[in-house]
Amino acid sequence: MAEQENNKNIQPDADTSSAKAESTTPSPAKTEPQPKAAAVSKAATNSPAKSRLAQLALLLSVIAIALLLFISYHLYQRGHDAGTDIAELKSKALQQQLQLDKMQPLNQLSAKIGALKLDWDGRFERQSVEMDRLSNTLLSLASRQPSDWLLAETNYLVRLAGHKLWLEHDVTTSLMLLREADQRLAELQDPSLIPLRADLAKDMAALKALPDLDRSEIALTLSALTSQVTELPLKGVVLPDLDEAIAENRLSHSPEDWKDNLIKTWHSFADDFITIRKRTDDVEPLLAPDQRWYLQENLRAKLMLAQLALFREQQGVYQDALATAHEWINTYFIDDSDLGKSMQAELLALQKHNIEPSYPEDFMVRQPLERILEKRLKSLLQSDAPVQQDKAVVTEPPPVDVKPTDEAAPEESPEAQAQPQQEIPANEVPAADSADKGEQI
Repeated sequence: MAEQENNKNIQPDADTSSAKAESTTPSPAKTEPQPKAAAVSKAATNSPAKSRLAQLALLLSVIAIALLLFISYHLYQRGHDAGTDIAELKSKALQQQLQLDKMQPLNQLSAKIGALKLDWDGRFERQSVEMDRLSNTLLSLASRQPSDWLLAETNYLVRLAGHKLWLEHDVTTSLMLLREADQRLAELQDPSLIPLRADLAKDMAALKALPDLDRSEIALTLSALTSQVTELPLKGVVLPDLDEAIAENRLSHSPEDWKDNLIKTWHSFADDFITIRKRTDDVEPLLAPDQRWYLQENLRAKLMLAQLALFREQQGVYQDALATAHEWINTYFIDDSDLGKSMQAELLALQKHNIEPSYPEDFMVRQPLERILEKRLKSLLQSDAPVQQDKAVVTEPPPVDVKPTDEAAPEESPEAQAQPQQEIPANEVPAADSADKGEQI
């Protein structure tokens, strides 16, 4: 339709141009003949028609060329835009693929963590149920049989009394603990426990029959005697007093005392001339001054041996050491001195102690008390009928293979490497990538 309109517009222009040509064409000379003028006019009428066709063809050619150029440019522009879009799409697809590859281990890890969390939540719930059941069991035990705790305390006191007696040999403390145990049984007010109290009374009577021996006091007494050994005076030669002998043999000047003077003169002569002494005991040599230290150290060693035998409960060694020390003091030291008399009295008193008493092998109340306590506890546990629950099988979590986040990206294809990498704007970052960065932080 546009071409037809153009042709219509062009046709009047051709008519006007032909008219102008006709008007501007010079008139032929009047001298020329008529046939020649007719030929010229015919040629003139044909030339405008040809020129109009040439102009029309030229115009159509220009229009076709312009249209072809426009279509070619439009197709080139669309091809260029399509190539750019394809490159951008490939770049985005590659980046998303890389992000998905990075997110895959994290997704697997999240799934495994979720499974483990569910497993541990189940175990925690089962443990909570078990703890509640045990708490209820303990509350029921405490509310139904409060006397059993007193019975268990009695058993503990009996065991502690045995420890004090057989390991520490403390009879006083052991007897006190048995009395406390008897008070616990009395607080129960249970007639079935009367046989236990009877056995306990027999055990206390057996402990009361043991000698009340204070080993600490005996050991301190022996230590004090050991420190006094160096102060004991040794025996020596006893010489008569010369002044008394001279005073007794002195003669008087009275004539009436001639008989006494004669007797004194005779005794003085006889004593200085011949001396006869009678001895009924054995003659023992006196100690030399340099041997005094050895005697004192041996006496100290005997007293220390008696102290050691006291704690080891060696009655024979204890008695022999004290007897030897008493004999040495009586033989080598002055026994009529105050210190000698005091030490001999202390040694004789210490020898009377029995440091090796016969302790009972076991308490009569121990085994019956343990049997009754065990029987009551079993009956209480059986009466509760605990709920059977499947035991949770504790298994180790499977190893999680987590790839490092800085793992090398897969190699790109040559086509992808050839394409230009286009930056992704910040507002177009996928949500998965932002979540990945948050977990890495």
